[in-house]
Amino acid sequence: MTLHDDHEAFINAMSDVNPLKNNDKRYLSRPVSQAPSHGAEGITAESLPLSPLTLLPLTAEPEYRCRGSQPGVMDKLRRGHYRPEGSLSLLRVRPEDARLQLLRFIAEVRRRGGRNILIIHGKSREMTGPANVLRSYLMMWLPELAEVQASCMAAPRDGGSGAMYVSLRKTEACRNDNRERFSGKAPG
Repeated sequence: MTLHDDHEAFINAMSDVNPLKNNDKRYLSRPVSQAPSHGAEGITAESLPLSPLTLLPLTAEPEYRCRGSQPGVMDKLRRGHYRPEGSLSLLRVRPEDARLQLLRFIAEVRRRGGRNILIIHGKSREMTGPANVLRSYLMMWLPELAEVQASCMAAPRDGGSGAMYVSLRKTEACRNDNRERFSGKAPG
């Protein structure tokens, strides 16, 4: 196809399009949040699905970053620069029980004002092994929780592919504290 053919195809495709009236106005749709507005405190274990589940390949390095979070947060999380303020071991835990433990753990860490956690799910040698199933569930559940800002595979010193780091959003109390500490102060 030549440039002339492309232009002609474009003109033909646009032949029935009418220009907008008052084209000086811009109508932007509000971005859809990737996480629901309710949090771990408002979500029940039963609302975190157990099916359908897409198993992640064993070689996958799953990660999640919510809309609006800084890319640098993910980079630091991936390198293990944030010290976990709590860890949850889900080794040999059934998914039905794991989702309740996950919600309780996140609620407790947030109550204490923590932001970074380590979840240990174990490693699996088989695609359908329990550890890989649990890892797949975690990557399905974590984006559903409004408190979760980012998650990724842990550094080798913290469990590697058998664990994941999770970064939680700041609590309102932490935001207010930061506002008070830094209000009116110019950096440096």
